[in-house]
Amino acid sequence: MNQSVNKRYLVGLHEVMKNLKIGEIKMILLATDLEKVDSERGTDEVICNLIQTCRRMGVPLVFAFDRYRLGCLAKY
Repeated sequence: MNQSVNKRYLVGLHEVMKNLKIGEIKMILLATDLEKVDSERGTDEVICNLIQTCRRMGVPLVFAFDRYRLGCLAKY
């Protein structure tokens, strides 16, 4: 009873980046109201890297909804 389970969605910028780099992501939905973190590897730097990686790998990146609504959608 050891079946492989395919995740339908990922939550978290670092989890998304990890799976994007290995080619397992088909599209990214990103909230429009992310909190700004002014530090090394803060939100701005991670999102810039995410955008560049998406462009390089041809993965669509969609800015949609806010964090609350994306969280509600992730429950279903």
